Amino acid sequence: MRLYPQPPVLLRRAIEDVRMGPYEVPAGSDIFISTWNLHRSPLLWDRPHDFDPMRFGPLEAPMPNEFTENYRYLPFGGGQRKCIGDQFALLESIAALSVICRRFDFELDPAGPEVGMTTGATIHTSNGLLLRLHPRNVPPSQGHAPAPAPAADAGGGGCPMGFGAKPAADAAVAR
Repeated sequence: MRLYPQPPVLLRRAIEDVRMGPYEVPAGSDIFISTWNLHRSPLLWDRPHDFDPMRFGPLEAPMPNEFTENYRYLPFGGGQRKCIGDQFALLESIAALSVICRRFDFELDPAGPEVGMTTGATIHTSNGLLLRLHPRNVPPSQGHAPAPAPAADAGGGGCPMGFGAKPAADAAVAR
């Protein structure tokens, strides 16, 4: 999210006259904040073009955001106009990636087109990103093993915790 922020540019409008360093910004002016350039600035980041997840500290450290990184990291914007869905997006991406990466290994499809990027409101690939998926041989996780088949006279249900199973007396009537 640092190297490929969504969106690559934030737009704000000055609601009053303000001075930003040597610049006067009159009220009503549009201000473009290039998160793409901010996140790749050698003035703000060591090795700015390297993907280094540990640059934000150990996994136990707080998730990086505009506060922990002193407003040099703005993948969701910051302040009053910050994306309202930032926490949901982060948690959703972690959950989805953990499920997918547990089950598959990935490689670029050598027959696919060259991966290029283009921008609009977001950054995306210009010709798609073709991958080959290889199923991983992993055991089922604890607690999510397939439920055993119910006995013929158990009344059904299918849930390993028994939710939805019909009581024995009702099961006889339902047949």
